[in-house]
Amino acid sequence: MRCDGAVRAVRSRGQIITGQGGRPARLAGTTHDITERKRTEERLRKMSLVVEQSPVSVVITDVRGNIEYVNPKFVQLTG
Repeated sequence: MRCDGAVRAVRSRGQIITGQGGRPARLAGTTHDITERKRTEERLRKMSLVVEQSPVSVVITDVRGNIEYVNPKFVQLTG
């Protein structure tokens, strides 16, 4: 949580640096704010559910017209 009360999602990676005698002396690492990535992933997850549960057929093709995806309703209607 930030000092303003905002909650953020972070990814941290670190490594223990050993000193004399092999004892831990310090920790070196990085922390990345991945809040926006997590929000985007959640929006994509919800959109995927909407398309899967849609009562209408959905077909996605590439620029050449090759089918890349169909939803269950399309399969139900066309076999």
